[in-house]
Amino acid sequence: TLDYLDKFKFLLEGYERKIKLSEYDKKNIIVFSLRYLFSDENWYNYWSINGNPSVRQLIPEIKEKQNLLLQIIS
Repeated sequence: TLDYLDKFKFLLEGYERKIKLSEYDKKNIIVFSLRYLFSDENWYNYWSINGNPSVRQLIPEIKEKQNLLLQIIS
């Protein structure tokens, strides 16, 4: 878990060099990221079934990112 926390702190520092983050943003950035990733997975599943099967290959990468963020918050 420490490795994930170190990576997360590094990620936040990188964001803060470019974008001013409020305390609210810092506390909720993982939640926001998870929302987007789960939304992406849903859209990739939808499009892989309804017209664009090539997006199916992106789903494992999205799931890997979801798992990483879930480990960070646990």
